[in-house]
Amino acid sequence: TAEQLLSTVDHLFAAEQGTNDCRVIGFVGARGGAGSSTVAVNTAFCLARRYSEDVVLLDLDLAFGTAALALNIMPNQNVAEAILQAGRLD
Repeated sequence: TAEQLLSTVDHLFAAEQGTNDCRVIGFVGARGGAGSSTVAVNTAFCLARRYSEDVVLLDLDLAFGTAALALNIMPNQNVAEAILQAGRLD
């Protein structure tokens, strides 16, 4: 549920013994077409390439997300499906 997701994220960021293994970077556009998805995709690509590390890119624009399109990939599951079927996440 949305409450479980928020609780989990809150728990991860509130932990006293944090980890330096990850960072969370968010991009928010003031309106559609502002370019935040393009900036997010390019940033994820550049970080993965520069540091030779795995990068997770979540496009939370459930209606008009374009991250997969920009990377020319066909996702197996979108964020809306993942939230609705949280028990199946692997």
